[in-house]
Amino acid sequence: MREGQGKEVLPDGTVYEGQFFADQKRGKGVLTWPDNESYYDGEWRNDKFQGKGKLKWEDGRTYIGSFHDDNLDGKGTMFCPDGRKYHGDWSMDKMHGFGTYSWPDGRVYEGNWRNNNTHGKGKFINSEGEIKLGLWDNGKRVKWFDNAELEKLRLQHNKQQDKNKAKQAAHKSQNEQL
Repeated sequence: MREGQGKEVLPDGTVYEGQFFADQKRGKGVLTWPDNESYYDGEWRNDKFQGKGKLKWEDGRTYIGSFHDDNLDGKGTMFCPDGRKYHGDWSMDKMHGFGTYSWPDGRVYEGNWRNNNTHGKGKFINSEGEIKLGLWDNGKRVKWFDNAELEKLRLQHNKQQDKNKAKQAAHKSQNEQL
């Protein structure tokens, strides 16, 4: 049974160097694939990427962030060799939640994602720096918001913030009475 620091060489030439516990990869370790370009350097649990780590692919993409059961999952950043970058929420290897995607020409999308697609409200900045707020549905822009709609959204947002502050104040008051 493997325990502590060790090395494992798989039949295909993949090499793991790191910590073992109860005969499984657990703790900190580095897995290098036979192409010598691809690797995972990070935390392990039950022979899987689990926790914080860095994953680099042979094509030059690099992800730095959280993993769960070998998947990109949680907060993280993907860097592409052509200069594109995504920073935000991931779920099961997909951009999912809130995140910012940028292109090398200066374009930026900041907003909600679902299954690798822009989805919901978001902000788009074009390469000239013009900012537009819009609504997306599974990767397709549905509409741009005009000024009247933006004001309505701002008021709704402020109203929700006021409600949240009132709830927090009431909760704090209750805790102080205890």
